[in-house]
Amino acid sequence: MKKRYKIGIWVIVCLALLYCLGMFQAYRCFGLICENTGSRKGYTELFFGVKVGQWYQKSMLEDFMRENHPDLLKHRWTSYAGTGYNCFGMRMLMAHGRPGAIKRIPSDLLDEWVQTSEPEEVLELYQLLTSDASEEDKEQRIYEISEEAVDRW
Repeated sequence: MKKRYKIGIWVIVCLALLYCLGMFQAYRCFGLICENTGSRKGYTELFFGVKVGQWYQKSMLEDFMRENHPDLLKHRWTSYAGTGYNCFGMRMLMAHGRPGAIKRIPSDLLDEWVQTSEPEEVLELYQLLTSDASEEDKEQRIYEISEEAVDRW
C-alpha cells in the first residue's frame, strides 16, 4: 500500500509540474516592418532575455534608397508580430503593433514594382511613406501599386 501511495504522489507532482510549465512563457517571436521601406526583420527572445534567430529581409525600396538617396533613408520600425509560446510550443500571448499601409502589399509585389518603375516614381513613393500624409492617402497609393505590379506580371 505504501508503494502505491508514493507512486500516486509522484504522479500528482509530475502532473502539477507539467501544468505549471504549460503556463510559463518559454520564448517569444517578434517581427518588425519598416513603414518607410517595407524591409522586415525579426528575432526570437528566450524567457531570460537572450535574442536568437535574428533575420533581416531588405526590400528593393531600401536598396534603391541606399544606392540613390542614402542621405534620405530613415527607418521606422513597427512590430507586426509578437507571439509568446510555452515550452510545448503552444501560443500563449499575442501582442502586435499596427503597421501602416506598407504592410498591405506583399514584399514580392513591392520589389517587382520598384524594379520596373521609373526612379522618380520610386522616390515619390518613399517621400509619401515618410511624409505626414494621411493613412488613407498612403493606403490608396499602396493599393494602386499593388494593381500596377499585378498588371505588369
